[in-house]
Amino acid sequence: MSIAGPAAASFWSQQQTTLSELLMRAGNQRAARLLSLVPAAELRDADPQSPVPVVLLVRPIFLDSFRSTDLQAIAEQMNQLRSWDTITGHLVTVEPMLADPFARANLGGAGTITIQLREAIADALYPVKSYDLPEVCRALGLSDGGDDEAGASKRSYVRHRILDYTESQLVDLGTRVVEQHYLPELWGLCRSSAPARAACVPRSAI
Repeated sequence: MSIAGPAAASFWSQQQTTLSELLMRAGNQRAARLLSLVPAAELRDADPQSPVPVVLLVRPIFLDSFRSTDLQAIAEQMNQLRSWDTITGHLVTVEPMLADPFARANLGGAGTITIQLREAIADALYPVKSYDLPEVCRALGLSDGGDDEAGASKRSYVRHRILDYTESQLVDLGTRVVEQHYLPELWGLCRSSAPARAACVPRSAI
């Protein structure tokens, strides 16, 4: 049974928010951040006396970011909610999404991660006011530009300045951007592109 399908479009979104808040309160910021990378989930059938199987569906690139301790922490918080089966508890696993809703992931080729990082950085900075964007970009070490250019298209303004960046440079930049302009997609891409680098984890997620 899908818990994010047409019949219950807002259920997973509401539960995801609640679970993230509970995980943060429990001091498990990492699991809370990972949960933000889950656009859908499914309940699977099981023996009535066994924990309810819950499958988190994520983009394939993010699968390796989830550890057993993270999944256990998420399950423990599900066990506390009345909207979930609190009698037998839950067993949480993770699987790749069969239909990936992120079009950029389907581009293929060696440049796919670079393209996704570039787009995620532009998306993360998009909420910045156009008249503030040049200064924000300068503070991040990007080349200078005018207010008129930023006003025409904020995403294009950012893309133009990082068009020639390598994947490593984009990860470095994304790490700095996500500290102040948090975006789950960007955070996940930084972790997936450089999992061994502690700098890719925002301080608030440690």
